Amino acid sequence: MGVKAPSRSTIWNIVMSSRRDLGQKHGSDDVVISRCHVKLPMEHEDEVVFPLIMLVVDGQNGAIIAAAMNQDGASFDSIVPPLTQLSIARRIIVDQDIAKELSGGKLPAHVAVRPSAARTATARALGRGFGSVDVTYQISRAIDPKRLLRSRKDKALSPRDARQVILEQLTTHNAARGAPPPIVNWEG
Repeated sequence: MGVKAPSRSTIWNIVMSSRRDLGQKHGSDDVVISRCHVKLPMEHEDEVVFPLIMLVVDGQNGAIIAAAMNQDGASFDSIVPPLTQLSIARRIIVDQDIAKELSGGKLPAHVAVRPSAARTATARALGRGFGSVDVTYQISRAIDPKRLLRSRKDKALSPRDARQVILEQLTTHNAARGAPPPIVNWEG
């Protein structure tokens, strides 16, 4: 006769959903640069995939400062300039694979970490996703994108449509946190 305490996984799911929906009031003071896959089936080179995006996330409130979609061959070179203003007072944590891709030392002072550490820091700031879309931080653990297409009439998004949906959800996500829309380096 009593109420059983919730499991650790139930508590974790509640925390992650809350981070996506509400953000954190007092998160890490770091800015994190990492990658994740958006759970939207997208047609790319005759395959159905989840779009791979690179994000610059404010650890304090989960706002997304900048984003780039990897299927476009995007790099952070065009969205690094706003980070120079933050580097004076904020530590920048970067996925070491992204740090290697940046050429010419354009990234301000930063700490390169393993991709798994960058993903963990991003997950702590964002939770399960942004806006109303979920993300996966480890593609190997994600379901096949084709399984999200449930009927014969369902069709994967074009890259252009995926970019538009992602931009709308990033903007909605930031608006809920009182932050400006993110800088993106793709054409919608």
